[in-house]
Amino acid sequence: MTGDPKRTWDRRILALAAPALAALVADPLLSLVDTAFVGRLGRVELAALGVDAALFGMAFAICNALAFVTTPMVAQSLGRGDRVGAGRVASQAVFTAAVLGVMGFILFWTASGPLIDLMQASAEVRAPAVEYLRIRSLAFPAALLNLVSHGIYRGHQDTKTPMWVSVGVNVFNAALDPLLIFGLGWGLAGAGWATVWAQWLGTGCFFLLLSGRARREGWSLRLAGWSGLLRFWGTGGVLALRAVFLVGTLTMTVAAAARVGTVEVAAHQILIQVWALCSFTLDSVAIAGQALVASGTWRERTR
Repeated sequence: MTGDPKRTWDRRILALAAPALAALVADPLLSLVDTAFVGRLGRVELAALGVDAALFGMAFAICNALAFVTTPMVAQSLGRGDRVGAGRVASQAVFTAAVLGVMGFILFWTASGPLIDLMQASAEVRAPAVEYLRIRSLAFPAALLNLVSHGIYRGHQDTKTPMWVSVGVNVFNAALDPLLIFGLGWGLAGAGWATVWAQWLGTGCFFLLLSGRARREGWSLRLAGWSGLLRFWGTGGVLALRAVFLVGTLTMTVAAAARVGTVEVAAHQILIQVWALCSFTLDSVAIAGQALVASGTWRERTR
């Protein structure tokens, strides 16, 4: 029975999916921790967090296409034994994440007021929502760089390393939240700064880890060639468009709740985070499938 191919594949899928699951639920848990602490401040602050979380959630869900493009492209390169090619894909992913991250930061910072108005937040919610949105926007480049770093490691069929980075980021954020929100009296802004510092800590860890892997495997994180970059963008654009339709509906529900009232959007924030925690768990099996199928397909073609 130990040689049963089906059981062998089951074990390989589980070995990849279980750590990926831990990494995936780490981000919803981070939002739940923020929600729990901010909820103690009052319904206005919780409502403001809910409005901003919907905006960031939509942006991250769309940009999550970066990770889902990076994983199979890295796995395909490794499947044909091309570690330098895998490094080239990693460089394209990091470059794209950095560019989109800076663009997203500029958008959220400069258009924070109109974006909150677009969500139809009430007058009492608008001011804290704008303040939190601007602070949290500082973490947007780091969040995207962390996304593609997850994709790079998944392509290497290593889901444990990003899992431990995610756990560390969440522990750091959970420790900072009560200190900044209540200890220093920063309120909702404290939750925003805790997320900013935690996300950039994760980016620093990934940079050190990927730099070490690049030295060991003989590839560089420097950008090489526009043809591959355009191919990466083309594939990512299709997945991003798919994500727009998927998460657009959720964002509209937050706007609808905001029109009803402050209490309603605050309650919606709690429920949407619980829902996200449950839904993201399903992606762990998809991640394992991406890494295994992409690398295995190339080997089958060359037989």
